[in-house]
Amino acid sequence: MTVLDPLEGHALWAKTYDAAPNPVVSLEQRTLLRLVPRLNGLTVADIACGTGRWARALQPRAKSVVSVDLCPQMLLHAPTPRLVADAAALPLRDSSVDVTICALSLSYAGVGCLAELSRITRPGGRVLVSDLHPAALRSGWKRSFRVHGEEISLAFRPYDFWDLLQPNLALLDIQEVSFGDPEREVFANAGRSERFDAMASVPAVFVAMWVRRAD
Repeated sequence: MTVLDPLEGHALWAKTYDAAPNPVVSLEQRTLLRLVPRLNGLTVADIACGTGRWARALQPRAKSVVSVDLCPQMLLHAPTPRLVADAAALPLRDSSVDVTICALSLSYAGVGCLAELSRITRPGGRVLVSDLHPAALRSGWKRSFRVHGEEISLAFRPYDFWDLLQPNLALLDIQEVSFGDPEREVFANAGRSERFDAMASVPAVFVAMWVRRAD
């Protein structure tokens, strides 16, 4: 197995990212969707958006959505407007959006980007973050895909829930979830049914929601 830096790996993964069955995305999407607030008249930033899965889903419900990612190859598939930028150094003004989302990217971008997510969100606005669960990462789970038959794994930065504490963010909810029946079907479609029971025995994903405190 080849291990690549996340930016290099996602550049290779971009063409097939949305096509391959992905149980983590399935679980994350149905969990995070329950926490997304009403977006009528609100502005949204989808940070480390990849191919813009959440930006695409939320555009019809929001006043505006901006897609931001460091990987141009992934961002090419995201809806406009698009910005190429690091999640830890965002080219967005302070308190400029109502809702900020960072999905399945924290272990790539690093928990330091939480300060940036907080900075761009207006006081009283929401910050929603999802990622592969730290327990899953500690137990050896990999983010991997195949290119020309070769398995590629992406390097990541380990962290724990204590690292999510931020002075300007008040935690409203956190969900720690394991694979369920919808993901059993995804495993089957990927030809990996034999792995489901073992992987469903530990939390696969967490989703957290904060409110931005007033300065």
